[in-house]
Amino acid sequence: MRKCQRCGSEIDKDMIVCPNCGEELQLLKAQSKFEFVNIHFLRWLECLALIFPLIGFIIGYCMKRKSAFISKNVIKFSIVGVALWAMLFFLAFICLLALILSGISLF
Repeated sequence: MRKCQRCGSEIDKDMIVCPNCGEELQLLKAQSKFEFVNIHFLRWLECLALIFPLIGFIIGYCMKRKSAFISKNVIKFSIVGVALWAMLFFLAFICLLALILSGISLF
């Protein structure tokens, strides 16, 4: 038996919610699997992966053994970064083509 953190009543070890106060209980097994990640560090890595996707892929691959959560997020943002760069390149190409076809001199 264990005690609820909120009301202190004794509850069964398999319960998810306290029957007295309704507090959601944390399972010990779930706590051990959870990775604690510095959110600011993760956000900086995600921004870096968006701006420089190749660096993001390298960091994501290198972080696979240390933190699967960070690795998965950084690789996901690298893929989005590649897509954004491809769309930006395509948009620039269309604008250049429009300028050439309209007869405006670039130089």
